[in-house]
Amino acid sequence: MVTTLIVIALALFLSARGYEIDAIRSGAFFTLVLGILILILVNRAFRASMWTALRRPNFTLALVVTTVAIILAATQVVPWVAGLFRFQPIGGNILLLIGVASVAVLALLEAIKPLWQRRLMS
Repeated sequence: MVTTLIVIALALFLSARGYEIDAIRSGAFFTLVLGILILILVNRAFRASMWTALRRPNFTLALVVTTVAIILAATQVVPWVAGLFRFQPIGGNILLLIGVASVAVLALLEAIKPLWQRRLMS
């Protein structure tokens, strides 16, 4: 739900600044995919912190994160891939905004994970 709110806020922000619909679509896609990755990372180890869980080797997780990073990069720099999705490359400042929002969501989910755990255990 938090990711959905961020996508809506980002779309409104980009629209208000005059970005074209293809750039807004690109930003929304980037945000949604990062949101999914965050959920994977946070839920990887429900009892341990994400940082502890990431220190354990996991080939599949590394493969998924690498593949997603390559695809996201391709949507921004490879014209035929961007055209396939009808994306317009977005600038570094918008990518930074998306990254900061994603890190904030990650921190929020990590902070409330103990509350979820207590509720699920009762």
